[in-house]
Amino acid sequence: MEYPDWRPRADPRADEVRERLRTVCRGLGHAACRFAAGGVGGDPVPLLRLADRAFEIDTLLLLVGTSLIPDAGRDVRWWGEIEALVAEVDEMVGEASAVVGGVFA
Repeated sequence: MEYPDWRPRADPRADEVRERLRTVCRGLGHAACRFAAGGVGGDPVPLLRLADRAFEIDTLLLLVGTSLIPDAGRDVRWWGEIEALVAEVDEMVGEASAVVGGVFA
């Protein structure tokens, strides 16, 4: 018996969102490491919130890309949630960047 391939379906829109999150999180992660190396303390909560939001978005992207029975209406709802969460990420980047002294590269 052949089982279907369970990898996420190709979706350039999802790839674009993931790449954006990867870039933001990687950049802030490197900035946080440089900041921590300087011995300056700070509130890590904004960084953790951003990481949590990125995980939530990625989970929704997996749901859209791997559902057993594609449902256009459900996908539209999930994409609405994804886009709302991505908009929140833009606000969170400022807060997270402030934690690392505004050094975001």
